[in-house]
Formats: sequence, C-alpha cells, structure tokens
Amino acid sequence: MKSYLLRLKPLVKKKQTRELQLILKAKTTSHAQAQAKDIRRAFDWGLAQLEYIDGKVPEELVDANSLLFSKLAANEFTHKECWEWTGKYSADGAPCTYCFNERIFIRPLILRYLDIPKDDTHVGLRCDNKRCVNPYHFEYKRHAHAKLSQADIKLMLAYLRQGASMRQVAKAFNVSNSTIYRNLKREHLSTRAADYKQGPNR
Repeated sequence: MKSYLLRLKPLVKKKQTRELQLILKAKTTSHAQAQAKDIRRAFDWGLAQLEYIDGKVPEELVDANSLLFSKLAANEFTHKECWEWTGKYSADGAPCTYCFNERIFIRPLILRYLDIPKDDTHVGLRCDNKRCVNPYHFEYKRHAHAKLSQADIKLMLAYLRQGASMRQVAKAFNVSNSTIYRNLKREHLSTRAADYKQGPNR
C-alpha cells in the first residue's frame, strides 16, 4: 500500500484557518484520488490537493481523522464489534472533530462520505454505545425526532399489504394514526421520485 497526503483547504481563506491534512492508504493513485473525492464531499468544504509520500509517514499526521477514513476506505468494520472514536468529543459526549474553525460531528460526516442521501437523515445507534462510530451500527431516521426508522416503515408496509388496518398498525408501533399517514405519504413520494429518475422499463 502506498501513502498519500491529502490537503483540504477552504475556498475562501479565513484568518487563522489551517488546512486539514489527512494520510490516505491506497494501492494506486486512482484509488487515492477516489478516496480524496469522497472525503472532500464529506467535509463539503474547500479544495483538495493530493501528494504521494515517498518514505516514512510523519507520526503527527496519523491522527483520528486519518484512521477513520483509512478504515472506511478498506471497510475494516464488523457487525459484531463497536469501534469507538479516538478523537475529540463535544460537551454532551458526541464524537466530533475540529477543522476550518468549525466543529464537525463524526456520524453525519460518515453519512456524507458514504453518500447516503436525504438532508434530514439522522444517524442513531443500534448498539447504544455513544462513543461508537461503526457504520454497521448506525440506524438511519428521517430526522432527529423520527418515531419510525426505515426498517419500521418497511415492516409497516408489509403489515398493511397483508390486510392489517391502519389502527392495528399504529397500535403495534405505539404511534398515532397521523404518524402512520405521514410516513406513508413520504414513502409514496420518495418511491415516485425514484421511479421517475429510473424511467420506464422498455
């Protein structure tokens, strides 16, 4: 594996704003460039400059951010084990990092790196370990206060197709009828949008 240095800089230079430096591991330059593109999308900020490192990688550059993106690129996570963030945390214990004079939360950062759509998507945790940033342990909801996960909605639709009434489904999920109607409407609109993008099969 070859080592590369990725430099991220803000488009507009601000006072006391330092560039973000990350170490990437890749077999080829094209693989490193693909990683750089994903990372730049994740931070949604600045210009990316990639350099090949010939020799030993400086230890000070191998930080929590570099380790995270290295594991994401190699898919080194497992379903069974948590992977706790080794960087900084916010006052309420949420994993975060600081760059470009901003605080960036790690779970939404991973969401953008993986290019998971929906601006209102909120990342919860199945493992209940607040320090965990393993993507396999993420539970995706439409917004922070969503009562139903995407898996719940799929199960709800299955019940309705089998003939269960709206009231029975609402009682089973311990939510109101209006919550069921609202999620059905969102699911219908998102399905129609996906069908429109794909176009008719001919």
